[in-house]
Amino acid sequence: MMTTTERLDSPTIEEMMIYPFNRIELRLAESGVKERSAAERDAIAEMVRTRGAAYAARFRHAAELSWRMPEMYWTAQDDGRMTIDHMDAIWRRMDRHTGLRELIDRRGPQDQWDARFPEAESPYSTSADLMVERAVVEWLRECPHRLITVTGSGSMRPRSTVTIHRLREVVDTTVAETLELHRRYDDEDSGEGSDRESDRDADRDADGGESAAPVGGAPF
Repeated sequence: MMTTTERLDSPTIEEMMIYPFNRIELRLAESGVKERSAAERDAIAEMVRTRGAAYAARFRHAAELSWRMPEMYWTAQDDGRMTIDHMDAIWRRMDRHTGLRELIDRRGPQDQWDARFPEAESPYSTSADLMVERAVVEWLRECPHRLITVTGSGSMRPRSTVTIHRLREVVDTTVAETLELHRRYDDEDSGEGSDRESDRDADRDADGGESAAPVGGAPF
């Protein structure tokens, strides 16, 4: 059973004051991606500078996720409960994940994607981004703003479930699932390659040692 607070029949303080602030901050963070006037960009840059290096890093990471995971970012803006701290937590959790870093290093740069988007602070995996984006959107939508009372005469606000601690668990679980999918794909691809080598050896033996025509490689 979910613990709830008092019965509510009107907007909460969070809905009236906190959620709008969170939405504005997320909109400001994507200012470097969307078209804005030079005056607006300068004002936002000055605001970020006055808040220190730590805030600037969180702001920068949120801005990067606005184009790496646009659906998640828009959903968070509309919802109002997520902040740039949540975005920073997603960015850092993925950037520091050892298994994901190894996958990115092994597969190399993704030039076909990099040319279409702004420069990222560090290499990233588009497949991991897509899966994490879907998982976070689903998680956020499953965390209710309000619970209707049994009689239907009012509503109650559940205690905050959109926490950074829980968000990190969602990211970790999804990244682990992504790495497992890549491992299975690599194993299947390796098995098919071994089968092709065996077939070529058999054809060569059947032709008296002459090499069979090479099999065309995958176009990627």
